[in-house]
Amino acid sequence: MKTIGIGGTELLLMTGATKTQLNYWIRSGAVVPEVDVHGSGRRRVYTSRNAVEVGICVELNKFRL
Repeated sequence: MKTIGIGGTELLLMTGATKTQLNYWIRSGAVVPEVDVHGSGRRRVYTSRNAVEVGICVELNKFRL
C-alpha cells in the first residue's frame, strides 16, 4: 500500500499549528514524521496519521495540556 505524503506547509494549514509548535512536538517525540526524507537539506513528509496527531496536539495546547 502506497503512503500519500503531506508537505509541512500543508500540514500547518490543515491543523492550525505553527512551525515552532510542530518542531517542538517533533523534538519531544509527541509527533514522529512517518517519512523523513534525507538528502540536501531536510524535508519531512507527513501522513494523515501525523495530521491527526498534530491536530490533537493543537487542541491540547489550547487547554495548556
